[in-house]
Amino acid sequence: MQTEPEPLIYFFIGILLESLVFMFGLGYKIKLIYDEKINVQEKIIAEQIENQLLKERYGQELENKLKKQANELIKTQKKAEEEKLNFVKVGFEKELNHLHLVSLQSQMNPHFIFNALNSIKVFLIENNKEKAVYYLNKFSKLIRKILESSRIESHSLEEELELISLYLSIENIRFDDSIQVSIETEPDISFSIIKVPPLILQPFVENAIWHGLMLSKKEKRITIKVYKQDNKVKVSLIDNGVGRDASFSLKKKKSFKKESVGLKMTEERISFFNQKHKLNYSFKINDLKDKEGNPFGTEVQFSFD
Repeated sequence: MQTEPEPLIYFFIGILLESLVFMFGLGYKIKLIYDEKINVQEKIIAEQIENQLLKERYGQELENKLKKQANELIKTQKKAEEEKLNFVKVGFEKELNHLHLVSLQSQMNPHFIFNALNSIKVFLIENNKEKAVYYLNKFSKLIRKILESSRIESHSLEEELELISLYLSIENIRFDDSIQVSIETEPDISFSIIKVPPLILQPFVENAIWHGLMLSKKEKRITIKVYKQDNKVKVSLIDNGVGRDASFSLKKKKSFKKESVGLKMTEERISFFNQKHKLNYSFKINDLKDKEGNPFGTEVQFSFD
C-alpha cells in the first residue's frame, strides 16, 4: 500500500513556489525601474547633445551671416552706391539683436558696434575707400574673435592682447586716431601659455576711453604694460585721462552705475575662473596723482598668479 505525502512536504513546496513567484515579480519590478531610469538618462543626454548642437549651429550661422554682410559692404564700397550701402547697413542692424547676447557675455557695449559701422560708413560716403576697407577688415576680424570668445571659457594672454589691440584701433576711429596706444611687453613672458577669461581687459579699456580720455583736453594716451613682478605676470592698463573723481563730477551718475555693474561682473568672472582652475587672479584700480594731489590718470593692474 502506497503512503501519501506528508502535509509538511506540501507546505514547503507551497513556500518555495510562493518565494519563486515573489522573486520573479520583484525582479521584474526592478527591471522596469531600471529601464525607466535608463530611458530618462538617455533623454537627458540627448537633450544636452541637441542643445549643444543648436548652440554651435547658431554661432556658426551668425558668423556666416556677418561674413556675408561684410562682403556685401565691401562690394557696395567699390561701386559707391549709396542705396546698396544703406541696404547692407540695415542687414548689419538686423544682426544686432543676436550680437547683443554675445555683448552681454563679453561685456562689450553694443553701441560700439553701431558707432563702428557709422564711422566706416563715413569713409565710404567720403569715398575714402582705402580707410574703409582697412577698418572694415579690422572690424570683421574683431567681431569674429568676439564670437569665438563667446564659445570658450579661456584663451591665451597673447590672444587677449591682440583682441584688445583690434578693439582700440576701432574705437580710435571716432577720435581721428588721436589716442596714442602703446603695448609694452617683456621678452621672457610666455604669452601663449597664460590663460585668461576672454575680453577680461575690454571693460577697463572702454572705461579708460569714455570716462577718462574723452573728457581730457590734453594729449590722450593709453599704455598697456606686461611685465613680471614677484614671480607673477602683471598687466597694467594706464591712461592719462581726467581721473575717476573728475569723471564722476563731469558725467551723470547713471553712467557710473553702469561702470560699477561692469566691474562687478568682471570680479565675478575672475572669481569663478579662479575657483574652477585653482588660480589667484586679481585686479586693482589706482588713481594716479601728482605731488600736489592733482589727478593725471588711472591705472588698472591685473595680477595673473
